[in-house]
Amino acid sequence: MNPSANAWIPKLLSSLNQVDNPNYQKLRECGFVYGTNISTCFKNQSISSLTLSKEELAKINLVSALYAITQTTTRIDSSNFTDFIVEFYSELEKPKTKPLSWFKLNQSPESKLESIIAKRVQTNSSVLERNFSNILTNVFLNIDVETFHHFTVYKSDCVEFSRKFESALTNIVSIALHFKSKKTSTEHILTKLLESSLRYQSKAIVFSPNVEELKLDFLKTLTSKLYILDIACMAIFSDEKVEASELDFIYSLSLRLNLTTKQADEAITSIKLFIKNHRDEISYFNTSNPIKHFYDRTYRSTTTLLIRNKKRLINEIYESKELLILLSKSTHTELNSEEKRLVKQQLIDIFKSIPSLAIFALPGGGVLLPIIIKFIPKLLPSSFNENLND
Repeated sequence: MNPSANAWIPKLLSSLNQVDNPNYQKLRECGFVYGTNISTCFKNQSISSLTLSKEELAKINLVSALYAITQTTTRIDSSNFTDFIVEFYSELEKPKTKPLSWFKLNQSPESKLESIIAKRVQTNSSVLERNFSNILTNVFLNIDVETFHHFTVYKSDCVEFSRKFESALTNIVSIALHFKSKKTSTEHILTKLLESSLRYQSKAIVFSPNVEELKLDFLKTLTSKLYILDIACMAIFSDEKVEASELDFIYSLSLRLNLTTKQADEAITSIKLFIKNHRDEISYFNTSNPIKHFYDRTYRSTTTLLIRNKKRLINEIYESKELLILLSKSTHTELNSEEKRLVKQQLIDIFKSIPSLAIFALPGGGVLLPIIIKFIPKLLPSSFNENLND
């Protein structure tokens, strides 16, 4: 299943019918709640997280979470799910409806939903900023899930609920960061990450004085309260140092939300474990040069394309004996300029024959040559080098 191609939602729904519906704890563990999707929120052999980008994981987790709610609150089957979610998002985005949206009336419900999900997953940053930034996906995606949950249970105004929820989250973050005695660049990155995900507030997080002034009575479901607490924990753990005043804030917030001390402890433990296991993949800890972010992201997307076209690519490479020898040589020694030219030319010829890889044959595609040469040997059998060195 490829969440970046058409018709991926029907395939996902057929997979979801074969597994247990993800619960809130699973959404925590996969990183969806924290805005850093590490894996899918359910286990299924037909869907491999290894070949999915962060955006694709976010798409899968968002749809899976929405589907799980329909199974517990409305009992809608998969055949009606798509229409129901499209209707929900149409209501949620009604204030933003564009005058020329009637051009899309002929789209199938699946295509409409895939387009909506792709738009919801992206941040509000420009394309250029996303390419050179570590801020890739909307960290507040779970607002959609909690709004949908509230909508299906209480049939209330989903737009007003989303606005209140987003406002509460930004205020909670501002209070949490205010408790830090020493501000670091990590807090700046986290603030930027959250601001790029706002849909109803202005792009500025304004500090609120204290938790007592927050209006949280609109939160009715347990998971919406846990989400508020989890975002607060994420904010205080942004520098991996927690002061006594910050812990007091978390416990006082849990009381305001009518949550137990045990639930507060679980929220703290969950974020600590998530950071410990996935620190290198969390945006606000990765503050290196933006050029490195661009390279890393390009490397991930390039290797994903190569893996998805693995069989055909290997067959094409084996048919080109000269290319096979040069690729083998590149694994243990530097190629000279003529050899690099031959590799580039033959790879471009191969990519032209594989539609989804044709992008590398365009002008500028040669920039990706070092990435391709570095990764292709990993696709080939372990005997690749030894056989050609005999």
